[in-house]
Amino acid sequence: MFCVVSETDEKLLKDAFDAGGVEECRRHLQKKRDAWKNIPLNIGVIGNSGVGKSSFINALRCVTADDEGGAEVDVTQCTQEVERFHHPKNPMLEFWDFPGVGTDAFRKETYLTEFAADLQRCDIFLLVTATRFTENDIWLSEEFGKLEKKYLFVRTKVEQDISGYKKAHPKTHSEKAVLEKIRLEAKEHLKDKDAPVFLIDSYMTSEFQFDELEQRIISEFPAAKRSALILSLHSTSEQMIQLKVDELRRRIWRLTAHFALVNLLDYVRAITIPRTLWAFTEQVMRGIQLDMNIFTDESQFYVAQFGLDGESLRRYAASHSVDNDKLNAFLEDAAVGVDDTLLVREIIRISYAEAVGAAEAFLPKWILSAVTSTRASIGVTYLTLNAILDKYAKAALEVTKFTIDSAAKDVASSGVN
Repeated sequence: MFCVVSETDEKLLKDAFDAGGVEECRRHLQKKRDAWKNIPLNIGVIGNSGVGKSSFINALRCVTADDEGGAEVDVTQCTQEVERFHHPKNPMLEFWDFPGVGTDAFRKETYLTEFAADLQRCDIFLLVTATRFTENDIWLSEEFGKLEKKYLFVRTKVEQDISGYKKAHPKTHSEKAVLEKIRLEAKEHLKDKDAPVFLIDSYMTSEFQFDELEQRIISEFPAAKRSALILSLHSTSEQMIQLKVDELRRRIWRLTAHFALVNLLDYVRAITIPRTLWAFTEQVMRGIQLDMNIFTDESQFYVAQFGLDGESLRRYAASHSVDNDKLNAFLEDAAVGVDDTLLVREIIRISYAEAVGAAEAFLPKWILSAVTSTRASIGVTYLTLNAILDKYAKAALEVTKFTIDSAAKDVASSGVN
C-alpha cells in the first residue's frame, strides 16, 4: 500500500515550511489531523414520551443523567420541543431528541412542516419504541425514505421485559424465546417484515444488540462523514475498537507520507545552505526533538481515541455500573501504563532501533546516515506509530473485557439473568 500526497497538500506543506520550517509543518499536520472535528454529525432520535429516549441518548454518549450535559431521565417528562445533546468528546456530534408523531401536540399532518429545518440537518434517524411501532412510526419512516434519509428501528427497555417474563413464567422461561417474541411484536405493523429492529437496553449496553446498532449506524452514515463518526464514538466494544484501529492505521499512512515530504524539504535545506558544524548539529538535535513531539502528540491522540484517559475511564465505569477504583486498580495490576510518558518514549526508542536495524541490512551506510541524521525515516515513522497504536488498542481491549466481565459478575450476584 502506498500513500500519495496530493498536489494541494504538497503546496500547503511547502508554504508552511517556507513560513516556519519543520515546526510550522508540525502545526499544519496537527491542524490537518484534527480536521474531522469540524465535520457536523447529526443523529435524530424520535419517539414518544416514556420509551427511554433520554437514557438511550446518554448510553450512546457513554454518560449518565448525573454527568454534566447528561439528558435528564424523567418518566413523567414529555418532550415538547427538539432538544440537542453534544457528545462529550466531540461537540460537533449532536443527538437530536424529537417528540413522537401522532400525539395531540404533534399531529401527523403538520409534523414534517413543524420540524422541517431540524429534520433536514440529521444524517440518520433512530425511531424508538418500548413496545411496538405504530402506524405513525411507519408513516414517518416512509417519509424519511422519500427524503433519502436513512433510518433504523430501535426497541428499548428489553431487560425489563425479560425480567417480567421470567417472574411470570419461572419454570418455562427462555430468554431466546422472549427476545424473539419482543422482536415480532415490535415489527407487527412494519410493512417490510425483513427490516431490522435492534433490541437494546440502555443500562446494559454490552448485552443484546447495542453494539450491532452502533455498527449499523456507522455503516448507514454518509460515506464522507463516516471516518469522523468512528473517531467521535467511544471504544466500548471489541468491534468499535477494531474500527478505530483500522481508521487510525489509514491515518498513519497519510501522516507518514506527509512526514516524508517534510523530511525531504528539511534535508534539502540542510545540504544546500552553508552553515557551521555546530549550527548543523543544532538543527539535527531540533529535528530529533520534533520527531519525539510528533510521536508524543499521536500517542496522546490514541489515548483519547481509545478512552484511556482518566475522565473517559470514569465515564465508562459509571455507564456500566463498574467501580472506578476497581478499574484503575486493574490497570495498575495489568501494568497498562497508558499515561506513562516514559513508557511512550521507551516504545519510540525500541521501535526506532528496530527500524534502523532492519534498514542497515539493505541500505548503504552513507544513505542510512543521511536519512537518520536529518529525521526519522519513513519506515521508522510508520513502525513507531503502529507500535504505539498496537499498545493502546491492546489496553483498550483489556479495559473493555474487564468492564464487561465485572458487570456480568455484578448482575449474576444480584440474581438477575
